[in-house]
Amino acid sequence: MSSDQSNTQNNWILDTGASHHMTSDLQNLSLHSEYGGTKNIMVGDGKTIPISHTGFTSLNTPTTSFSLNHVLCSPHISQNLVSVSKFFTHNNTSIEFFPNYFIVKDLNTGASLVHGQNRGNLYVWPKSSLPCHSSAHQNFSSSQSTVSAKSWHCRLGHLALSVLQHLFSSHNLPVSKSEKNFSHCSACLCNKSHKLPFGTSTLSSNKPFEILCTDVWGPAHILSFDKFKYYVIFVDYYSKYTWLFPLKYKSEVSQVFKKFKLLVENFFNAKIKTVYSDGSGEAQTLGLELQNFGIQHLKSPPHTPEHVGTAERKHRHVVETALTLLHHASVPLKFWSLVFQTVVYLINRMPTKVLSHKSPYSLLFGSAPNYNKLRVFGCLCYPWLRPYTSHKLQPRSRPCVFVGYSNEHNACLCLDTATSRVFVSCHVVFVENIFPFSTTMNSAHSDPLLTATHWLHSSLPSDTSHRSTACSSDHVSTPLIDSFIADFIPIHMLSSHSPTSLLPTSVPHLLDQAPLTSSSHHTGPLSTQPPDTLPPHQSSSAHTNSGSAPLPLDPVIIPSSRQIHTKSKSHIFKPKAIFDLHATANSTPQTEPTNLSQARKFLEWRQAMSAEYDALVTNDTWKLVPSSSTQNVVGCKWIFRIKRHPDGSVARYKARLVAKGFNQRPGIDFTETYSPVVKPVTVRLILTFAVINGWPLRQLDVNNAFLQGSLTDDVYMEQPVGFVDASLPHHMCKLQKAIYGLRQAPHAWYNELRTFLLATGFLNSKCDASLFVRHRSG
Repeated sequence: MSSDQSNTQNNWILDTGASHHMTSDLQNLSLHSEYGGTKNIMVGDGKTIPISHTGFTSLNTPTTSFSLNHVLCSPHISQNLVSVSKFFTHNNTSIEFFPNYFIVKDLNTGASLVHGQNRGNLYVWPKSSLPCHSSAHQNFSSSQSTVSAKSWHCRLGHLALSVLQHLFSSHNLPVSKSEKNFSHCSACLCNKSHKLPFGTSTLSSNKPFEILCTDVWGPAHILSFDKFKYYVIFVDYYSKYTWLFPLKYKSEVSQVFKKFKLLVENFFNAKIKTVYSDGSGEAQTLGLELQNFGIQHLKSPPHTPEHVGTAERKHRHVVETALTLLHHASVPLKFWSLVFQTVVYLINRMPTKVLSHKSPYSLLFGSAPNYNKLRVFGCLCYPWLRPYTSHKLQPRSRPCVFVGYSNEHNACLCLDTATSRVFVSCHVVFVENIFPFSTTMNSAHSDPLLTATHWLHSSLPSDTSHRSTACSSDHVSTPLIDSFIADFIPIHMLSSHSPTSLLPTSVPHLLDQAPLTSSSHHTGPLSTQPPDTLPPHQSSSAHTNSGSAPLPLDPVIIPSSRQIHTKSKSHIFKPKAIFDLHATANSTPQTEPTNLSQARKFLEWRQAMSAEYDALVTNDTWKLVPSSSTQNVVGCKWIFRIKRHPDGSVARYKARLVAKGFNQRPGIDFTETYSPVVKPVTVRLILTFAVINGWPLRQLDVNNAFLQGSLTDDVYMEQPVGFVDASLPHHMCKLQKAIYGLRQAPHAWYNELRTFLLATGFLNSKCDASLFVRHRSG
């Protein structure tokens, strides 16, 4: 190495023979510490030089910073050396050397990062990229005078511009006045993007139905008791009056809107001018209908529900209130369709700040709503049910649950918890401090008769404050406009059975939750005429004696005119599950395993699998062929079943190997899958002929029927788990006969059976492909 240090002591020389970066000046290191080791630097002539310090520095360019780690410092070194091998390792770069220059390139992209020159037969790192020799404090201080606002922005972790300006003024940070402001930061724009705040809505309406907001809610996690999964709301932007219609499918929105449009035009004598919705799929279908009607359709941008905030907030109001009512009365979630409609009925009658403390009902109809008829949702009620009794000795009412207000009648909806039947009546007695579902849940394990007795004691009205008045004329003349058609009233799903009468007719009673199987009493169909048109009635004794002491509660059994035939009288008994009484220490499996690992724990299941496998091999169900990547290979699995005797004891353990037919591909490993099924009329016809002609009937059961069918398609299956051939572990099974689970297994078995029957003289019926007839003389 040259000893002349006047011009080269600050240069960094690229050295392919150096094992470490080296420098003689501590000023070249931004971080350093004294070296306490025993190693020395060996130079080319074999001499050793002691190491005084080790440290870190970097070679910077306007776009890139290159790290020099583990730099060795020794005052006896005349040149600053860059180890090419260390440089490659720490900076993920490559260097190309040419006679007069060199180029540093990014190893991943190949982009040129630094150009250097060959000076005096040495490849010297360009001076513009060298580190400053001043101390770290001096370097920081000298750079403060030229720091731009954008540099401060980057130093502070891409701080917001408003906060950055505050720092400039409050902490006197040195910033270039000419660059105190910057227009934008692309990194911030790409990674800090968020929704912009919404201002006040520009929509305005001066009269009802100029603008309607609509949206679909769902699907509900729990299917309602009347089979609904969604609901759609229509909100009048002027009055905020809301209509809610349960839906089974989203595709019903267009049909519902057509009926709603007719209601608006006929009842309110108004025209819908604009409908505002989101851009969902059902909204696209609705848009076509709106276009045909000449109604303007406004849609919110994608993923921007704030544009339809009226409908979204209404969803929140409806759902939160409904959940509150359900929780308060302990009503099961499956009745959400009823409570949602009840909530909308109430919301339409509640004052709101948006309407200057007026209610949507009063703004739309011009009159105040009647609050006197409101009752607590889910409370105990007794509707007058005389028209639904089958004889005069049956009670005139029974305990029900109040579940809302009828959308068609000026009446209430009362749910019979025993039959899940909803009665529409305006003659109802309410007990608003008792909630039957709550009592039922708390007494789920108690005796049903005791539970009914407890309800009877606690639910008899003590005064007339709990009793609703009869339907007055002003009630009848005030229509309810929450809906428009009976299709959306969930009374079409009702049962046609009513419970039997076990208690005195003068006392309301609670029914057991399980429907009774006795056919002694029946109720007529639910009347479709309004309750106010029902025949006159007499008040029950519960009305007249509401203030008296409770009557005796001994059950009175009403004799039936019909003889009841039960299974027990016919000596038909349910098999006793004796296996349920076995000791837990018994090692015999009593449950069916769901996977192979569970089955392998018991000898019985292992024997069952071996028997099934041996039967398949004996039947030549498959042959092993080499695996091929061009073939579609179907998986397989084991199914386990316990076959029992009539008394419930275990007959045998059955293991069946089934193919995973869902892995099959049409046209590749299956084509035809159809297999005819015998028609019920054919079975009845054969039984009729057998009875008329005195023919004997025989029933035939073919064991493992599907395994008898031959395949015409090439189907490849994995070897069964647990029975892989040790000598051919990588082979696969080419099926020669059908196996359970294959798409074409029923078709193959039918063809096999049909071929056999035709060969033995049977004729295949043209009316029913499952019927085969053989004619014999005499």
